[in-house]
Order: sequence, then structure tokens, then C-alpha cells
Amino acid sequence: SLKDGGHNVNSETAMAFSSYLNILSKGEVDAPASPQLVSDYLNSISRDGIERLNTIENRMDDLESSVNQLPDAISGRLEQWQGEQDERLSNELSKIESFLVTANKSEYPSSAPVNGVNGDAYQSRLPL
Repeated sequence: SLKDGGHNVNSETAMAFSSYLNILSKGEVDAPASPQLVSDYLNSISRDGIERLNTIENRMDDLESSVNQLPDAISGRLEQWQGEQDERLSNELSKIESFLVTANKSEYPSSAPVNGVNGDAYQSRLPL
């Protein structure tokens, strides 16, 4: 059943047509001018329903296609994120290495630092 603005369109049309037939049978309204008009009306309802179904089917196909593409899109985003994280980590490691190794070599050129710190040079810099 199709919905339009929260109302069931098929049920409303069916109820309206049923009501029309009831008041027609009671003689409260004039009969249709010809059987062809009734046939045309019923065909228009049927065509409208078919058009709505085709629209819904097309939307479902689009949705299914989008859902099928999700794993690839998610995988691509995760790979991109991992690449960016790897690059950030590499940059940070380079900064750490530059600060701890390169800076210490220029500050203490004749000493051989242990873990980046020369004990004698470090001690001489401590306040007494």
C-alpha cells in the first residue's frame, strides 16, 4: 500500500469508490454517462498505481545500488585514514628523532650519548 502524506492512497481511493457505488446504488447520484467513462476511470487508477509502483521500484534499485557500494566506500575511507595516520606518525617520529638525536649531537659533539643523553654533560648542566 502506497503512502502519501501519511495516508494510504490506495485505501482512500478504494473507500471513496466504494462510497460512490453505495450512493449510486441508492440513487443519490446520477449514473455515469457511459460505461466507457467508468472503464477509463478504473484504468486511470490502475495506471497511476503502476506508475507509483515503477517509481518505488526505481527508488529501491537506487537504494540497493547505494547499499552495495557502501563496503567499497568504507574500505576506501579506512585506507585513506590509515595512510594519513601513518604519515602523521612518521612526521612525529621524525620530529622526535630530530629533537633527541640531531639536537644532542650538535650540543654535545664530542660525547657519545646513551639513549640520546650524555651523563657527564647532563650533570654539568644541572643547577647546583
